[in-house]
Amino acid sequence: SDLGSRDMLAGQGPAIEFRVGSDTVAEYSNVSGLIASVKESAVDSDEASAMTFWTGANDADATEKMRITSAGLVGIGTAAPQETLHVGASSADATLFISGTTGHNEGLKIWHDFSHGVSYLDNLYDSVNSDIHFRTRVAGTPVHAMTLSGEGYVGIGTASPTEKLHITD
Repeated sequence: SDLGSRDMLAGQGPAIEFRVGSDTVAEYSNVSGLIASVKESAVDSDEASAMTFWTGANDADATEKMRITSAGLVGIGTAAPQETLHVGASSADATLFISGTTGHNEGLKIWHDFSHGVSYLDNLYDSVNSDIHFRTRVAGTPVHAMTLSGEGYVGIGTASPTEKLHITD
């Protein structure tokens, strides 16, 4: 519909609502999902908007789960992303999980334990070959800078450390 000269406030904008009811309920009162374009600023002349994505739990209205700002910042678990990808968590540890099609048996998990202030980088492949490589580039060529091996060895300047600390010039 045409909004004409009607001002939108920060956080307002057009949305598409989704409602999913049970087999016995023809009309469902709670919003199950929502996609919205919302105005980011309270300043009338600022028309920048964010895309928001909402989902709902059983018998509860949807809440915002993800936002893409007008600057291209993506927030998952936060409505105010501060980086290109900002993963936040309000009640659990924030986790980024990268895997293939095999699920949680292998992959990389980066997470932060809020209760103890400790960050983790976990290679989930269960093997002595589950190395983590840190690389840099020299003249466009990847160079192994450091390796943490599945056996617990640290290699600096080598991709295949053979002792607890293996340094190669």
